[in-house]
Amino acid sequence: MSLLTLLKVIKDKHLSANAPPPMRTRAPMRLSQGSAVTISITPLVLAESEGSVFGSDLPSDNKIIAVGQYNLFDTAYYRCYLSQSEGAFLHFAMRGNDAVERRLYRLIDEVDPPTTADWAFWLDENGYIGNPIAQTRPENGGNEYQRTWVPGGQHLPPYKVVETIVDASGATTTVRHQMMPYHRALTDPKLAEHLLVSAAQTDSGMAVNLWLGLDIAASDLTVFASADAPV
Repeated sequence: MSLLTLLKVIKDKHLSANAPPPMRTRAPMRLSQGSAVTISITPLVLAESEGSVFGSDLPSDNKIIAVGQYNLFDTAYYRCYLSQSEGAFLHFAMRGNDAVERRLYRLIDEVDPPTTADWAFWLDENGYIGNPIAQTRPENGGNEYQRTWVPGGQHLPPYKVVETIVDASGATTTVRHQMMPYHRALTDPKLAEHLLVSAAQTDSGMAVNLWLGLDIAASDLTVFASADAPV
């Protein structure tokens, strides 16, 4: 089962009439499983006008169907998965109480390499994930993205993290990522479009996921916390 398939299962379970009573994970902005959130399309439209291929068609009104958490270096990361766009999530990178990244990601591609040789293309010591430059398929814009954290011409091994995803029933799934973040400047150099490439493995399957992301402000999110959301 790939990460995208897992999220579809979680969504179907969360939105069913017989969904079990929810359990909550404390995420930034009082987001948790079952929270409702409205996302302003203003930053999406602005980025689109500056050359982004992220698109402004993402549904605005969503429920949070699951919350994922992982740590990397001195930063805690949260993924609040959205109900109305397959694989999309709100991304928060927190250092203490400070949000150093706040983004909206949507899944643009999922690749299921069929052979060991195909996996080597992505993950061997000079594999695609970790290259200085990543490029999307032509149907996804065909744009080039520079490696974000460590620029330069040398290959870097993917960052390995373990994400714990808790859905609205309290069920927990572990996803092991081998990933690398990339970005490109838009026409307005103050704006960027992000690309996150990850080989994501669950206990029942593995696939390469590619997400496009845009930076958003807290004011772009209107959160309707669950009555029993953690304080």
